[in-house]
Amino acid sequence: MSKLSIAVPTYNRLAYLKQSLQSILDQTFQDFSIFVFDNASTEPVKEEIEKFGDPRVQFIGAEKNIGSPGNINRILQYPFESEYVIIFHDDDVMHPKMLEIETSFLDGHTDLVFVVSDLKRSQDSTMQRHARFKE
Repeated sequence: MSKLSIAVPTYNRLAYLKQSLQSILDQTFQDFSIFVFDNASTEPVKEEIEKFGDPRVQFIGAEKNIGSPGNINRILQYPFESEYVIIFHDDDVMHPKMLEIETSFLDGHTDLVFVVSDLKRSQDSTMQRHARFKE
């Protein structure tokens, strides 16, 4: 069992998803599992995430598109077995220390239920929006 589960909802944004997953895999904190909740994409999401070759990345597909709120509800109802859960969107990228900083903060503040991080928006040709953790 991992300390942290990262749920990534996605639908037909494979180019963004691959960059998002890579930013998660590049974290300084490595005790996590990633669950990609695909909302019946027409793109080959399962095949592409298998190319990462990392057993921590798991595909959870849907037989039909249930909309973004329905996909988030699947995440909220999923029986994660980790201490912490993050919902991280497929068009965002993580600062390399985000998980290290957030899990350390939560470990030190057991009275808290959740944390949020600041973000930086940017526009470029490969990602329309980048969430960036401020140190």
